[in-house]
Amino acid sequence: MLKLFCLLFALLFMPSIFANQAMLATSVYYLSSPGSGPTTINALLNQTDDTGKLQVRWADYAGEGAVYKLEISLAGSSSWQTIYQGENLYARQEQVLPSNSYNLRLSCSGSALCLPDDYIALTIGVVSYEAPALAISESADSLYWSVPAEAEHFELEVLTCESACSIDELSPWQSLENAVSSSVNTYPLNTLSTQHYAFRVKACSQLNQCGAWSNAVAYDNTKPRLITYEWRPSVIVQGQEAALYFNVKNAEYCNIWLIEPIDENLEVTGLGSNAHSSIRSDYLPGKYTANGYCSDSNFNKVPDFEGLPETYGNYLRSSLTVLSEPDGIHIPNIMLNNNGTEVHWDNSKIQNTQIYYIQYGTCENECSDSTSVSWNPATSAHMAAHPSSLLLDWYKFNKGYHYAFKIKGCPETGSQDNCYGWSNKVYFTIPNPIEIYLDISESKQVLRWEKTSAEHHYELELASCQQDCSQEKNLNWQSLNNQLDYNRTSYELPDLAEAYYAFRVRACNSVSECDTWSALVHWNKSDQEPTPETNSIKTELLGAPISRS
Repeated sequence: MLKLFCLLFALLFMPSIFANQAMLATSVYYLSSPGSGPTTINALLNQTDDTGKLQVRWADYAGEGAVYKLEISLAGSSSWQTIYQGENLYARQEQVLPSNSYNLRLSCSGSALCLPDDYIALTIGVVSYEAPALAISESADSLYWSVPAEAEHFELEVLTCESACSIDELSPWQSLENAVSSSVNTYPLNTLSTQHYAFRVKACSQLNQCGAWSNAVAYDNTKPRLITYEWRPSVIVQGQEAALYFNVKNAEYCNIWLIEPIDENLEVTGLGSNAHSSIRSDYLPGKYTANGYCSDSNFNKVPDFEGLPETYGNYLRSSLTVLSEPDGIHIPNIMLNNNGTEVHWDNSKIQNTQIYYIQYGTCENECSDSTSVSWNPATSAHMAAHPSSLLLDWYKFNKGYHYAFKIKGCPETGSQDNCYGWSNKVYFTIPNPIEIYLDISESKQVLRWEKTSAEHHYELELASCQQDCSQEKNLNWQSLNNQLDYNRTSYELPDLAEAYYAFRVRACNSVSECDTWSALVHWNKSDQEPTPETNSIKTELLGAPISRS
């Protein structure tokens, strides 16, 4: 058998064959051809468009006059389909291949170097990802793209230019990030230097088999770009704090002033991501509109901005609404009901609110509008678009303390930056724990406690001790009864064998969320006075009975 020889190992990817060399993802496989030693066959996905069609290239190992035949089959199948037959050294599968594993085999005829049943074999994995759709966010501070199904990760490339980027086949793309998780489809742009850029992204498998490149998007990071210009909050009740926050990228100076209802310059603090006017709480009820403009390093006023919100001529503009009381549209008027277990408000007119935040604070004495409240950080409560109440989990609060509550609504989820002002405040004092005591009579021992409201049942526990329970630190508590009806205020003790006991009780709701335990009541059975009785003793000395108690 003649051996295949004169093998060409260099795979020359000529632009005449592959239209866009820089955009090809290549996988080269080295295998053994029967009787010839190693040779090469190369398979790659055509990445010049979003078709995902397969291209294959091989070395000219059979010489002049050879006719090559390339066949394909699913891995594990014996059914072969001819992709190409001819004298070329490359072939293209015209149909898009679904994601799967495939076998390729290459044979030849018409040359002395071609032998019957002699072929080169190759197994490939095909991942047919669609090209992601790439865009720049509305605020121009990040990239985002669509996520093709089954993508494992993304590769992101950047083109850096002195002026506006011109994209062609020879553009010197560079890797920006080659392992962006498939759970992430954004990339921040706020750390880029002042230059012109272009970006593109592609989806890849775990084995780095990638789909087509996305569209390329250009990004001019040289001129001032508006990121933020807004009052926070945009609607408040008189006496609450507000300030105008702004962030204009690449600006050197910004000026802000009120144009209505008064003409007044606003003092500016900082420049950049956290720049803002003075935080004030002295605004009277009304609507306040602030104009602003920014200048470049030469103090030339910037005429145009890229980003949001809307510009008015050459000026930025944003308005603050100050209410004399909650309006029920942006800021709800809240109240407590159901014995203080629920914050409630009328939601019939609430608009543009997707999430609510509740905040609670404590007071040294009973809370009121005139007392000082120590507020805790707000916690989020995700609810439906138009909730009308929020249940308060009193079991997480300390008994005997004085609390204040307020809420605010936000037009967007995930951030408190764009929320409206706080509602009115409601106040509630949580009662002290249940008081329990032991009532001992001649014939029975009964535990008694005060009745509580809005509960479902009581749980009663006891602990036995070797000595006075008040002297022991770690008591071994056992359930005496854990489902006493909430209407009960007493419990008759059974016969107890030990000499020393401690008891406690607590109130619970229907899902067994329970109040704090009551104070302990201790019982030393030996301290119980016995029932008086008379003993008669006959003495011969006196000749008469003697009575003794």
